[in-house]
Amino acid sequence: MNEIAQWIGYGVMVCSAVGFLALILFVLSYACVTIVNKWIKAMMRAYDLGTLRKTMRQLEAEGKVSKSTGVKP
Repeated sequence: MNEIAQWIGYGVMVCSAVGFLALILFVLSYACVTIVNKWIKAMMRAYDLGTLRKTMRQLEAEGKVSKSTGVKP
């Protein structure tokens, strides 16, 4: 009887260890995904801002917009 209880105890310990490891891996992967998403959004914002500035400089050079107001002179 003690041997059966011992095997059940080992089984419970193994299952709980696997579950705990899965939880840790899930939390770490979620944190990594969150960090990467923030980084990607920041890179997209910087690219969009650079593109907007380049376009505005081109339109100013062509005389289509005014630098101070941003509308047609």
